[in-house]
Amino acid sequence: MPLFDIRELIKMAVKDEETGIAFYEALAENTQQSDVKHGVSAIAEEEKQHRDRFQRMLDDTGDWKPVEEYAGQYEDYVSALLENRAFPEPEKAAEQARSVSSDSEAIDIAIGLEKDTLLFQQEMKSFVGGEYSDFVDEIIDEERKHLRDLTSLKSSLS
Repeated sequence: MPLFDIRELIKMAVKDEETGIAFYEALAENTQQSDVKHGVSAIAEEEKQHRDRFQRMLDDTGDWKPVEEYAGQYEDYVSALLENRAFPEPEKAAEQARSVSSDSEAIDIAIGLEKDTLLFQQEMKSFVGGEYSDFVDEIIDEERKHLRDLTSLKSSLS
C-alpha cells in the first residue's frame, strides 16, 4: 500500500499557525481599540505555542509514515483544503489584516481562518492517531476557544 507522508501534513499545520500569527499580529498593530488589540494579541501568542508544539511533533515523527487504505486517499482533499484557505501565505494574511476597513471585518476574517484551521486539524487527526491524537485534540480545543473569543469580541463591537 502507498504511504502518506505525515510530516508534510504537520509542516502544513506549522505554516497554518504561522499564517494565524501573522494575521493577528498585524491586526493588533492596525487596530485602535484596546480590547481588540488585547484579544488578538493573546490569540497570536497562543498560535505561537501551537506552532512550536507542531514543530516539536514534526521533530519527533522522524520518518514515520502511516499506511493509506488506497493510493492518494486524502492527498487531493488536503490539498483542496489548503488551496481554498483565505490566506495560504503568512504575508498575505498580514497584508489583509492591515487593509481591512474595520475591526469587525477583520474579526470576520479571523473567524473564517479559525474555522479553516479547525477543519484542517480535524482531518489531520485522522492521520496522526496514537500518541499524537490527544495532542491534536488539545489544539483543536484551543482553536475552538479562539473562535468563541473572536465571536464574543465581535459582539462587543456592535
